[in-house]
Amino acid sequence: MLLRLLSKFALNGKMSDFFADFLKNFENICEYMFEKFSIKDAKKHHFNNRMDFRKKSIHKRPVLLLEVLIAMALVALCMIPLIVPHFTLFQAHQKFSTTMQVNRTVNQLYVEVLDRLHKNEIPWSSIQERQSLPIDPLLEKLTITSFPYTGNYQFEEVKHKSNKSTGWSVYQLKVIFHLSPRNPGKNEEAIQDFVYALPLLRHQAPIEEVEDE
Repeated sequence: MLLRLLSKFALNGKMSDFFADFLKNFENICEYMFEKFSIKDAKKHHFNNRMDFRKKSIHKRPVLLLEVLIAMALVALCMIPLIVPHFTLFQAHQKFSTTMQVNRTVNQLYVEVLDRLHKNEIPWSSIQERQSLPIDPLLEKLTITSFPYTGNYQFEEVKHKSNKSTGWSVYQLKVIFHLSPRNPGKNEEAIQDFVYALPLLRHQAPIEEVEDE
């Protein structure tokens, strides 16, 4: 701008007017330069402040993350004593429910065995020879499909007393159910035995009648 004014007044030959205009416009020139450098310094200062804030934020983030992790660990440690009793109670309830289901099912099997004995569907030789009979046919007859055990049952004679003249014999038997889990990998007990006492009254033809025939 200064060079432009000098060339202008030099061409017109009015140097005195140049100094008058220069003094008149000097104040405006100073204000323009001041504003220009002030804006530049302000931008630089704002940029430096932002960089300092970012540096401080970067240095603080690991500390904040560590504090959050510590807080979460403390909360987890405080929750463990509250959760463990409920989990133990749930496991005990599940085990008790399974035990009750097994006992109830075995009782139904025992009743079904008594019914088969009453109908003479079990051969006497199977009782005397202590043969192992599967429980799956009994479960199918009772329409029990979700029983977690399989196995067999057999009869064992404790004592008996016979009256040859009348042909009646009294037997004290035991019915033994041997159960094993269908899926050994689960939490069911490996082998369970259930024993039931069974008094049995059996009638045979007297020896004299057999000889007469």
